[in-house]
Amino acid sequence: MNVISYGGGWQTVAMLALVAKGVLERPDRIVTADTSREVGSTWAYLNDTMQPFLEQHGMRVEVAPRDLATVDLYGKNGDLLLPVYTATGKFSTYCSNEWKSRVIDRYLRGHGIESATRWIGFALDERSRWNKPEDDGAWKRRFPLVELLVTKADCPKIIASVGLPFPHKSRCWQCPHQTNAEWRELPPDEFEKACLLDEQIREDDEYHAVYLHQSRVPLRSADLNARDRNEPNRQCGLGLCMI
Repeated sequence: MNVISYGGGWQTVAMLALVAKGVLERPDRIVTADTSREVGSTWAYLNDTMQPFLEQHGMRVEVAPRDLATVDLYGKNGDLLLPVYTATGKFSTYCSNEWKSRVIDRYLRGHGIESATRWIGFALDERSRWNKPEDDGAWKRRFPLVELLVTKADCPKIIASVGLPFPHKSRCWQCPHQTNAEWRELPPDEFEKACLLDEQIREDDEYHAVYLHQSRVPLRSADLNARDRNEPNRQCGLGLCMI
């Protein structure tokens, strides 16, 4: 059983383009997880562009619902799952694992699938993301773009070769990994939701002053026109975000 974990980003779209071209074999299932916090452009691209394209080739993305997640912003031990910034560092990223990887596993088990090989769209030049053990018990991992020596720079050309428009970066609207340009790109309603969440997590955290923005100031007052000091680290959990 081969399952593509659809993240909605460049690499996943390029991987599906290669399936459509016959370079890669057709997977048995394509599944994405609804975190309830994806930016609207991710869903618009899936529904308006990818689903019609895939249906032409006898495929479709299935959506694992949000209610399959057993935790929301906080883990069962009370820890915040978001990779927020603090005065002394940054929290680890656990939201990808809890909201995506485990949700997809539960979705598959709910359809009678107890083991599978999950295809993940890491590119050849993302070695730090794919250079890990591929066998995770019943859920094995495969990296087709690495096998084909496809780099991130190759993905736009592959996408264009099948006539698809280039997708925006997939992400959640509150994601601390966003650059200033990506924060600016958010529609006003999504940015406002992120600001309210930013304020709420500081109110709820009794030990740390936590921030969604890399400048460690409230998102509402952050200088989004400033040059990013460093590109935020996008290596989330098991890597199902933004691929």
